[in-house]
Amino acid sequence: MNFRNFFFALSLFIGFQSVSAQASWALYSNEDLAIEITAIGEETASGAEVVSAYQEGVALTKLYNKYGLVNAQGVEIIAPRYEEIRPFENGYAAIRKGNKWSFINKQGRKISSFRFDWVGRFEQAAAAVQINGKWGFINEQGALIVAAEFEAVRSFGQNGLAMVKKDGQWYNLNQKGELTTLPSNLEQGLQASR
Repeated sequence: MNFRNFFFALSLFIGFQSVSAQASWALYSNEDLAIEITAIGEETASGAEVVSAYQEGVALTKLYNKYGLVNAQGVEIIAPRYEEIRPFENGYAAIRKGNKWSFINKQGRKISSFRFDWVGRFEQAAAAVQINGKWGFINEQGALIVAAEFEAVRSFGQNGLAMVKKDGQWYNLNQKGELTTLPSNLEQGLQASR
């Protein structure tokens, strides 16, 4: 007998039913009280359903087509109120309300107003943001550290440089906003920015 059959037989023997939802298992008593449940399919106290696995200690919840967050202890960090929440990366998650974006930290604190058309992810303490079709960078406090004046950008690398495109030309950019020309070989420039 394999483990799954043993688990099912044991749960029947002790009077519980097992339920599987996207490979996550839950045990319910005959009174429909949750005894044990894993990430996906779990409900929060507000009735929102956990719809993702836990990543960086939090999971995505959904209620009436709005998204929120719950921590690993089951405490709701953010009630479902956003149209989209991207996974946490480097301590921050991008959130969308209407057609504008912002970021939150793991405590659920929003670091800026919803003013960005599109956002990248935080790398080297900066995130690419788009405002009115142009790209710039913000810091972890939500302050614009590089003005949104570029046609395209690549995130800051470990060497403290990002690649930015302005007037059809690619440049290296430091976090002070200073531009330097790329090496004549674009591949060398790509390597330098990482």
